[in-house]
Amino acid sequence: MRPTPSPDKVYLGGVRVLVVDDVWDSGSTIVAVRERLRKAGARVQTCVLHYKPGRSRYLGDGPDYYARPPTPGSCIPGTRRIPCPSSHSAGVSCPPPHPAQR
Repeated sequence: MRPTPSPDKVYLGGVRVLVVDDVWDSGSTIVAVRERLRKAGARVQTCVLHYKPGRSRYLGDGPDYYARPPTPGSCIPGTRRIPCPSSHSAGVSCPPPHPAQR
């Protein structure tokens, strides 16, 4: 039986990886994943649905792509920080993704 390789021993030299997450709030989770993949040799880009630059712990850093920053009254599923307005309707669509401005 072969042991499962640990993430520290995997080499991803030159492999292109897109890390996708729902929200960049503090940025801690996606930055940790991105850095671990980079240490393994991957070429990493990040993408999030909602980017909150004012809450990020990583000044000058952000996702490579995002759909839109949240606006007051917008709904982010799974969080209570921004309440969903009563007028929120199902099937709300986001604008197309665009590169993050750095």
